Amino acid sequence: RYALPIMTQAADGLCAIAAKHAVHPATLAVGWAAASPFGVQPILSARSVAQLQPSLDAVSFEMTADLYAEIAALIPAPPPATDRLEEA
Repeated sequence: RYALPIMTQAADGLCAIAAKHAVHPATLAVGWAAASPFGVQPILSARSVAQLQPSLDAVSFEMTADLYAEIAALIPAPPPATDRLEEA
C-alpha cells in the first residue's frame, strides 16, 4: 500500500517544495492537512521535542491557496466513493 512509486515520488516532491520555501517537510505536510477544506485535523506523533517542533511550526505557517494546490497535486485525487449510504 505504501510502497507504490507514486508515494515515493510524492514524498520527494514534498521535500523539493519544502526546500524551495525553506521550511521543514513536516511543517508543510501538517499545514496542508490542517488547511484542508474538508475539516481534516492532523494527528501528530514524535519521539522527541526536536521531532515534534516542525509539526508544531505548522500552526504559524501561512499555507497559501497556491501552495496548498501545489502540494495537493503531488498525488492524484482518489475517485469518489460509491458505497456511501448517504449518497444513495
